[in-house]
Amino acid sequence: IQTILKAIVRTIRCRYYLPTNTKTLWNLLINVKSYPQYIPFVKSVQIDGELEENSTWSDITTILFFPMKITHIAKDIKKEKLLYYVIPLPLNGSMSERIELEEKDPGCFVSVSVSFDLGNLILNIFIGFFS
Repeated sequence: IQTILKAIVRTIRCRYYLPTNTKTLWNLLINVKSYPQYIPFVKSVQIDGELEENSTWSDITTILFFPMKITHIAKDIKKEKLLYYVIPLPLNGSMSERIELEEKDPGCFVSVSVSFDLGNLILNIFIGFFS
């Protein structure tokens, strides 16, 4: 049954080469307070303290022109290598975002995967069927 459930969860994956080193990119990724400066749909960010494992931060994001508060829970952080967030969704669902960095002189590879679990087998099947 685990295999069936994993097949239903929708995942988007991409991998890019960027002409910058992992340290520079890492510093951009972990400085969530600066996201509104370079991510147009992020309007504001709130975090208490520094970004670390099990810390929570939120942002006000405009999705389809409507501002929404999005909460991010940092589940795994490995310096200059991995950021893994879980974002709770309504109806007990979640979205997970995994960002992995790999040094490749003179730049780096960035692998991003975003997975959606709507928290309900019927919803996952229904949405998965039409996507």
